[in-house]
Amino acid sequence: MFQARRGMLFAAGVAAILATANAALCGCSKDIALRLTNIYENGDTDFHYDYCENIEDGRGFTAGIAGFCTGTADAWVVIEEYHKLTGGNDDFSPMDDVLAKYAESGSDSVSGLEDYCSVWKKLGESDVKFQQAQDTVRDEMYYTPSQQL
Repeated sequence: MFQARRGMLFAAGVAAILATANAALCGCSKDIALRLTNIYENGDTDFHYDYCENIEDGRGFTAGIAGFCTGTADAWVVIEEYHKLTGGNDDFSPMDDVLAKYAESGSDSVSGLEDYCSVWKKLGESDVKFQQAQDTVRDEMYYTPSQQL
């Protein structure tokens, strides 16, 4: 009897794990998944909202919590989201034309973006709206689609 009950509990546990594996992560599970991803991206579990550099990989500047790039358009999406939260008049505004051009063309050029990393780093360190914009874009472009696989 005990063996049968233990077997049923094991089967129920496996079924629960399989069902959970197909369900979207939320709350604590999402935080753990994102922090584990940070280990591979940054070598620690912290969220590096202020990270920015040109890693010379053909994608322009790479920045923020998801490695948003100026040459692949996702950095521009973050900045557009930030503009929505600031009314469009913020430290990135002077770079909008160049960023939009590189996002559209896929250019890896950083010409005209001399202040980009200093602005990203400053806002990433302390601006809650900028951090929120990064979270929103990360979730919409990467996290949420990954939960629908």
